[in-house]
Amino acid sequence: MSSPADRSPAERTPADRTPADRTPADRTPVAGAPAAATTPTLASVIVIGTGLIGTSVALALRPRGVTVWLADSDPAAARLAADIGAGTVLPGGVPAGPPPGGPADVAVLAVPPQAVAPTLARAQAAGLARWYTDVA
Repeated sequence: MSSPADRSPAERTPADRTPADRTPADRTPVAGAPAAATTPTLASVIVIGTGLIGTSVALALRPRGVTVWLADSDPAAARLAADIGAGTVLPGGVPAGPPPGGPADVAVLAVPPQAVAPTLARAQAAGLARWYTDVA
């Protein structure tokens, strides 16, 4: 007869598994513990900077049902990103206010490192999003 350690993790019973082998399904809820939080959904994102990285982020979000707004100091770059399906262009580089429907869930700053701070300050002052992140 083999010991649990001799069997692969898939062959072990939940009781035999080491903590590293256990999955969330193996865990027993603790009485009185709060229910597990649900994963929030991401409905809308503003991508500021539509170069290679910003457009790639936008293109990855679109098939997941996320509404993507595009902003860039170069209107031609934003239009090109929109033309290949990355999202909808917001006029005016970094806009003076949130997109239609109110602030986005997240603003992704895909700008050069030296431009992150001033771009973030303008985006926050305009109330573009609830949360902000950068790729620099």
